[in-house]
Amino acid sequence: MAKNLGMVFKRVRRSCSHKRDQEHFDRCKRALAEAQEAEDKGLINLFYFDGSGFSQEPSVPYAWQPKGEQLRIPSVKSKRINVLGFMNRSNDLFYYPVIGKVDSQAVINVFNDFAEQMAVPKYSSGDRYTAQFSLSIGDLEYTDYSL
Repeated sequence: MAKNLGMVFKRVRRSCSHKRDQEHFDRCKRALAEAQEAEDKGLINLFYFDGSGFSQEPSVPYAWQPKGEQLRIPSVKSKRINVLGFMNRSNDLFYYPVIGKVDSQAVINVFNDFAEQMAVPKYSSGDRYTAQFSLSIGDLEYTDYSL
């Protein structure tokens, strides 16, 4: 019946937007726009920082299944491979694979290595890693463009 109404069965997207400080969010958006404008003028190299983890152990999704049957996904235990990386709007990518846990020291090492490779002023915009490790990265050089 739901299918006839144009509905599909899929995961629901999580959102934390109801918890964010809108004023802080708007300030960060403006700072990012200013950084992008400075990059457009050739004043800086702007890179975005993010990380992701990979494993051979799949997440278990929901799926339509015949009653009385259960779909099975092949699974293998493996070490998690994390990749931390910097990418700009021209798709230049600098990535750093990390086997196992990513702690604040691993992030500091990645930022330091990346900074050594850059020849002009550096600014990065990160997501949760910048916030998550902000206390541990206190000895790194920050600018107004770091988000």
